[in-house]
Amino acid sequence: MSQQAAFLNFTADAQASGVNLAGYTIASFGNIQNGVADGAADRFTLTANSDIIGDAFINALGGNRQYTSNRTNPFVGLPHPGYQLNYRQNVTQYSMQINATASGGQLEIDIDYYNPATWGGFLAHLDEIDQNSAGARTDPFVVMDGLRKRGVALGHNCKK
Repeated sequence: MSQQAAFLNFTADAQASGVNLAGYTIASFGNIQNGVADGAADRFTLTANSDIIGDAFINALGGNRQYTSNRTNPFVGLPHPGYQLNYRQNVTQYSMQINATASGGQLEIDIDYYNPATWGGFLAHLDEIDQNSAGARTDPFVVMDGLRKRGVALGHNCKK
């Protein structure tokens, strides 16, 4: 159920913020360690079905005013390992982060409790990173409640 809740969160928030994931296929759930996904429900990796889709995605995301790139704001943070681009949704809480290869051929998407690129979220996000380093993961059910409070229409209700 956690992966289902995470998938609903990612797709609903993407749609609400103008991010079109059409033409992408889910490659894995979780963090990639030594080429293997750990199955955690706090992030997922997508692969574009063609180079044209990847290029179009990067161009569209670059023009989306609801997202900021680490190239224009260093507080967005460095891209995750294996990615060259990092975009962060411009909200303080329950902020979608999209890491992408330069071509847009592969994406890694997660939603963090706090956005480090905002004044209110910077210190809270540092604490979140510290907790994740200790093995904690972002709870997709907490994110689901937060997205609803932000006005994102999820359409379905998953329960633990």
